[in-house]
Amino acid sequence: MYKNFTLNAMVGALYAVTTVMITPFAYGEIQFRFTEILIFFAFFNKKFIPGLVVGCMIANYFGTLGMIDVFVGAAATLIVTLLISKVKSIWLVPVIAAVVNGIFVGAELHYMFEIPLIATMMYVAIGELFAVAVGIPIFNYLMKNNYLKKVITE
Repeated sequence: MYKNFTLNAMVGALYAVTTVMITPFAYGEIQFRFTEILIFFAFFNKKFIPGLVVGCMIANYFGTLGMIDVFVGAAATLIVTLLISKVKSIWLVPVIAAVVNGIFVGAELHYMFEIPLIATMMYVAIGELFAVAVGIPIFNYLMKNNYLKKVITE
């Protein structure tokens, strides 16, 4: 139990701190939040979902949209991580993340800034697709390490 709590705290902290560090790229109409590659933890093991959701909430608290982003972003992250924890193909992870975040975050940005809905959804989805797709070779490489594989999958 404590091991999972500690791992989730580490993943959440990594997500939050790294996202805040890349603020110019992580927030706004066109975003490239490369910390989203951490969602692959949930693909390999659903035990990481709480850490990813809390990490997103913390990161969005320090973002530019205020409390609405804390909840909308967390809802999107929760839905994405729940969905990807159920799929078998790693190639579906960026697609699922792009579609869900495109809808949720795109609608949120449309509401907050009164910018065109469809265009904003597309910008968010494209940024998410590329940011998460970068994680495929990274996580494929990491999973070759027996120790990391054991930590992630058990």
